[in-house]
Amino acid sequence: MKNRTSIVLFALIVMISCNTKSENENSTKKEIAPKVTDSILDKQKDIDSTKEENEDIKELANKVNLKIESVEKIDFDGDGTKDFICKGIVNQQGLQNEYWIDSNFKIVKNKLVSIYGRLYRQYINLDEDKEPEIFEVDVYDDGADYVILDQNLKTGKDKIVMYYNPVIIENNNYYWGYPWDVTSIMSKEENGQVKLYCSLNHNIERDGNEESYPKHQKQMPVIFFNGKHTQEGNEKKISNLKWLTLQEIVKLIER
Repeated sequence: MKNRTSIVLFALIVMISCNTKSENENSTKKEIAPKVTDSILDKQKDIDSTKEENEDIKELANKVNLKIESVEKIDFDGDGTKDFICKGIVNQQGLQNEYWIDSNFKIVKNKLVSIYGRLYRQYINLDEDKEPEIFEVDVYDDGADYVILDQNLKTGKDKIVMYYNPVIIENNNYYWGYPWDVTSIMSKEENGQVKLYCSLNHNIERDGNEESYPKHQKQMPVIFFNGKHTQEGNEKKISNLKWLTLQEIVKLIER
């Protein structure tokens, strides 16, 4: 009888121990925050594979006679109508054509892009022409270039206006503006001109494998963004914040 009781007690202890271990493991798993993928915050907003959007891709591909993998809808020419940025088939070198097609289904730009980087773009008109400038970030494992591009839809070529350092202002603190953390460019319209919130007084040094010393610039200005930081590390030594037009910034930093 004693042996039987001992066996039962031992079995109960083992069961309680296993349940406790399982509960602890589940508790530990619940504490781990889910990973947010870049695609959720990607400013390109590539089309997902839904039936309606696949139909858009098929219709567009037929109209321009191209093989298309994805489509982004954005008014990139400033006429108030959505245009299309389409990605073609990836070749053996990991490159694909990026076709910029206006609302009249005319190809106005054809760029070759790598699938090994990740492009983030924001659009804002900063000068007298109707086409918006592009804040573009090309992210690779070893660094990223942050540039403002001026479009020329007649030639199909974009011109780099300047390289910049992106900084988020959050709760009166400064954080590096990773493209997946920023939500909007800090800008305002004043006397018919769009101005950017910026600083030319800082000690930020770039340490990745990117353009650190542009030939046509004396320095890289800080451009401020709204957003929420996901990585610690304050950019503390920034001063003399001011509102300037893009042309004013370029004039101050050009060699």
